[in-house]
Amino acid sequence: AVVSTQSTGASIEALGYLVEDIDPAILVHKSDQILTAIINAMRKEEQNERVRAAGAQALFNALEFCKDQFDKTVERNYIMQVICEGTQTANIKLRVASLQCLSKCMSLYYKYMEHYMSQALFAITLSALDSPEDQIALQGIEFWS
Repeated sequence: AVVSTQSTGASIEALGYLVEDIDPAILVHKSDQILTAIINAMRKEEQNERVRAAGAQALFNALEFCKDQFDKTVERNYIMQVICEGTQTANIKLRVASLQCLSKCMSLYYKYMEHYMSQALFAITLSALDSPEDQIALQGIEFWS
C-alpha cells in the first residue's frame, strides 16, 4: 500500500516531538531505526518539502542521542550530506531547520566538524549570512556564535 505524503509528514513530525520529549538515554538503543526514518524523510529525493522540513526538525530534536552514529565516519558523512543538502533548497522552513541542525551538530559533535568546515560548512554559513531572508541570516549568525 502506498503511504500518503500527508501521513508520512505527520508521522515524521510526531517522531520529532517524541524524540524531543523523551530522555535520550531511553531512545539510544533505537537510535539507528529512528535516525533512518528521519534521514529518509530529509533526503533530497523526497519530493514533498513538508516531509523534508519535518525530517529536519525531527533530526534537530534527535541529534543528542546520535553519538554512536557520529562516531562512525560513513554514517556521520551521510547525515552531514543530507543536512547540507537541506540548506540548499528554496524552501525557507527546510533551510532554517537544516541550518539549525548544523549549529547543533557543531555544538554537540565539534570534534568531528573540522573536516566539514572547509568542504561545505564555511560556504553554507556565509551564504546564509548573506541571505535576504532574516530567518536564514539569523541561523548563519547562530552558527558562528
